Amino acid sequence: MATADDEALQDRKARPERVRNRIPDQVRQKVIAHALDQSELSPREVAVSFTDREQTFISEASVYRLLKAEGLITSPAFIVMKRHRFSCCEHPDR
Repeated sequence: MATADDEALQDRKARPERVRNRIPDQVRQKVIAHALDQSELSPREVAVSFTDREQTFISEASVYRLLKAEGLITSPAFIVMKRHRFSCCEHPDR
């Protein structure tokens, strides 16, 4: 005879059935199509123009992840430059 305690000890899936904040597949496809139509735009610009056009907010990070997952981004869209430290004798204005 199975009891509630036995049921609690049974193996279950570790992952939830659905993710609460998942971007719907229909929106995903629209974002990808928009990015392909506007291939000169950065993920930030795609997010802004998609939000303006579709009246559906999507973050720059979400756009980047979607495009990266589709293999549409192969390198960073920007380069972070290192800060140069000037000593008192090397200042460019002197």
